[in-house]
Amino acid sequence: DAFVILQHGPHILLDGKVCGFVGCTTLDARMTRVFSSLGTASSFADDIVHIAKSLGNQPPHKLRRKILEVPSKFPSWLEFVTPPRWLKDSDVTTTEWIGKPQNCSTNVTHPPDHPWYHPNFQFTTPVHAVHVRLRAMHEGGRVLWDVYFAGRPGNDFTVPNFATPVGGRRPTFPEFCPPLQADSLYELRIKNVESRFGPQFDEVLQLRPLKALPRRLDGEGPQPPRPPTQ
Repeated sequence: DAFVILQHGPHILLDGKVCGFVGCTTLDARMTRVFSSLGTASSFADDIVHIAKSLGNQPPHKLRRKILEVPSKFPSWLEFVTPPRWLKDSDVTTTEWIGKPQNCSTNVTHPPDHPWYHPNFQFTTPVHAVHVRLRAMHEGGRVLWDVYFAGRPGNDFTVPNFATPVGGRRPTFPEFCPPLQADSLYELRIKNVESRFGPQFDEVLQLRPLKALPRRLDGEGPQPPRPPTQ
């Protein structure tokens, strides 16, 4: 058992429950409320693990995250939480965009033939100009990619990997850099910005790691090198 301090005073941890002045509740439910109050987004609640420690000379109570281990045989590592309506296909979910620890690129390019390189998109309807934005919600909504595409190359339904952006706040696509958190949650927004062409859609999609991917606690097992602190 452990004595912990939460939002409303001292509590006792008993058999996986947190007990205080107003009764007991499960630890998972209590921690879910704590993370909700902090505004922390997570794709899976069980990817944040509670580690209870005794008092005295033991380390303090803390939370440890699970880290993804992506085998080379896996072609994809992300999945859409709900099926897209306007997006027919994209390789943004594939392992091609995962970098190497301490050697992750913030600008994925294949020069000299294709100075621009990024995920491709295939839509269910003709699109002349589209705004694409990718955010890391588990990092407070940090913008990873913000870009506009219009016209060629590609046809009215596609944006190929080597299409040159026509604008955007962050037009270069960065690699996903290990160690990858198991509770990662990404938001992909695709918007038709040509009012005279095609249906006007503004679709917000969520992507999370595949449940089938192996996971381990951060700090256990073989440790890949971490990228240097910016």
